[in-house]
Amino acid sequence: MPSMAVPGGQLAYQQWGSGPRKVLALHGFAMDHTAFASLAKACPELSIWALDLPFHGGTVWAADRFAPEELAAALHHFWGQVGGGRVEALGHSLGARLWLCMLPHLELAMSELWLIAPDGFGTYRSGFTERVPLSMRRRAARLTHNTGRALRQVEKLYRWKLLDAFTYRYLTTHLSGPDAHRRLLHTWASLSACKMGPARAQSYLSSKPSLPVHIGLARADRLVPAALIARAVGGLPQVSLSELPGGHRSVLDHLCAWMGPAPA
Repeated sequence: MPSMAVPGGQLAYQQWGSGPRKVLALHGFAMDHTAFASLAKACPELSIWALDLPFHGGTVWAADRFAPEELAAALHHFWGQVGGGRVEALGHSLGARLWLCMLPHLELAMSELWLIAPDGFGTYRSGFTERVPLSMRRRAARLTHNTGRALRQVEKLYRWKLLDAFTYRYLTTHLSGPDAHRRLLHTWASLSACKMGPARAQSYLSSKPSLPVHIGLARADRLVPAALIARAVGGLPQVSLSELPGGHRSVLDHLCAWMGPAPA
């Protein structure tokens, strides 16, 4: 898999297609560039550069966290080397959130911004974790460093009915080994510099008032609150909202029809 040295680390990516529309895509949490493989197959008019986010896939990030302006600088360097020119930005879940947070810092010549199920608008169970102070996050990192021992404690808490099924699945997935543990904690730390919510989203979007922004909300998504997103940004003149088939992840199989033909 190809990668490129950028400010901050080594960015892994996959390029698909040779169509006239250039797309730079960022995946969701605990996923990688393959999230956009079905879109590339279904839409031959697109040339897609799908990246692995820091702490995901093949990307190597030097620090233990990143800020929006740092990721924006990495993407600016990357795009100048591999594509150049105008580009459509695409993000799913965490990737959509990061595009929004980066807007005030981006120097890319973006023609469209496509956001699928953007994270951070009261995403299920995210409110508490995002308010946890940095000192407590560091303590959590130390306590769960031994992932085997941490998983045994999770199993006990679940058997004692002190954890619900969602939290149990989440923890067993993200404490399954050192790589998953690192991805969870370093991404969690990075989000302290990428706050989200209605007022912040409006502020981010106001930094690029002429940029058309398309937000796709999955019909069966149990994680992202579609109604809250619609109230927060649906009234902005640059924003269009669409309901898409599928759930939080399966919506990725239905993007081609939504993104449609090249903008006029």
